[in-house]
Amino acid sequence: MGKKKRKTSKERKSKRYDSRDLLWTTLNKDDYSYCKFPNVIFGKKDLSNKNFKKINAFRAKFSQSNLQNCNFRAASLKFTNFSFCDLTNADFTGANLFHTNFYKANLTNTKFNSTKICNTKFKDAILTGSSLEKKLTQSKTE
Repeated sequence: MGKKKRKTSKERKSKRYDSRDLLWTTLNKDDYSYCKFPNVIFGKKDLSNKNFKKINAFRAKFSQSNLQNCNFRAASLKFTNFSFCDLTNADFTGANLFHTNFYKANLTNTKFNSTKICNTKFKDAILTGSSLEKKLTQSKTE
């Protein structure tokens, strides 16, 4: 049997938000790194400048949210919905975008360096100045 990996202090302090509708909730913190947001509905929130580094947001819905300048580095965003979001200057470096939806999202100047992209939808998304152009030619995207 192998050794169990020790959690960092940030990982031990991370919060879990299971299947919650956060539509009427105010998210006052700036740092949500390492938090878990499975099946969470954010809906039409101003979450600009928040740190979502290494979050797990399986099937989360950020639809119509303002996510300008957000950090999603190394985040697991499988089946997450970012449709109609403003993600200007967001950073998805090293994130996992498996079946993620960016329908009509504003991805201007967004970073996708070393991002895992598979079956992700970018239909009618604004990609001006983003680092995604080379990635789109190498993966199965819509």
